[in-house]
Amino acid sequence: MILVTGATGTLGREVVNQLLTAAAPVRVLVRTPAKVGHLPADVQRAQADLDMADTLPPALAGVDRAFLVATGTEQVERFLAAARAAGVRHVVLVSTIEAGSEPPLGPGVWHREREELLAASGLGWTVLRPTLLATNTAQWWAPGIRHEGVVRFPGGDGGRIAPVDPADVAAVAVAALLGDHDGSTYSLTGPEPFAVPAMVQAIGQVLGRPLTYEHLPVDVAIAGMRRFGLPDAVLDALTQTLTALEAGRFDYATDDVMTVTGERATDYPTWCTRNRQLFALPVRAEPLCGSGSRRLVTAPRDRRA
Repeated sequence: MILVTGATGTLGREVVNQLLTAAAPVRVLVRTPAKVGHLPADVQRAQADLDMADTLPPALAGVDRAFLVATGTEQVERFLAAARAAGVRHVVLVSTIEAGSEPPLGPGVWHREREELLAASGLGWTVLRPTLLATNTAQWWAPGIRHEGVVRFPGGDGGRIAPVDPADVAAVAVAALLGDHDGSTYSLTGPEPFAVPAMVQAIGQVLGRPLTYEHLPVDVAIAGMRRFGLPDAVLDALTQTLTALEAGRFDYATDDVMTVTGERATDYPTWCTRNRQLFALPVRAEPLCGSGSRRLVTAPRDRRA
């Protein structure tokens, strides 16, 4: 039995779908079972909460392998303790690309701690370090595109990054859950880095209308996020990540998707073509570079720190 946490999230949904395609036995861990009512009847539901240790043993009973998405280090500690007690053999952990920097930067500091907990747990393990999820660009930029035809975001011409399709991340996760990838860490990117203005241009081409990119200074972006009440520690971490983006720290691509799955990672323009509808629908923010930050959205033209 394979347990999937975060089954209602961007990555978890893809992992569940691909496991079902592979005819693998699946159990989903959810706080609200009604949210997975659309899944087939043969998908087991386990009502549990990573913040409540006593709910985890029933969810893990009979589980051999697990896909873990966590928002806090204590959640990882609780899950690993329960997984060891339940006899789980292997855990696939979602981390973030920033955890691979030396030293780790931004949210990568917290994720590296979680990676080290897993490596020291005595369980088999695989770590996934996705970069910016392609879906995040729709989730952050769609409102500005929809209402003004404008994207305001840090990065400028030098802030190149290779967004990764969540389906590609899920494919690597499924390969690790079904195969032998013990002790492996994979940095997951698209096949080609793009500057933010080029990404905006790609969206415009798909939508068939011109879009405008306006560079948003990092301090202005952070000031906008501060209004959402994010903790200072999170804002400091996001400052590091956005500053690193502008400095070209993410200007690279890896072959890990191809190495694990045998398929070339989806490039950003192709992803935009396949997901054109996302730029016209209300959307919810997901973590930057895989995990760790929320509500990184475009700011109105006149917002300043």
